[in-house]
Amino acid sequence: MTIIAGGADTIGTFATQGIPVERPQVSGRGNRELPVDTGGDVPEPGNRVVEISWR
Repeated sequence: MTIIAGGADTIGTFATQGIPVERPQVSGRGNRELPVDTGGDVPEPGNRVVEISWR
């Protein structure tokens, strides 16, 4: 599962809890803006981030 797919799953969970999800936006940053600076191809759980916002 990709991080973006995980964000979409989270939105589905919100919907089942009654939270309105008419206009969610899910985004990931890939390798552009890593929260934890690592070398190339170094797995780091802290870099698995997805943002969910409503517009």
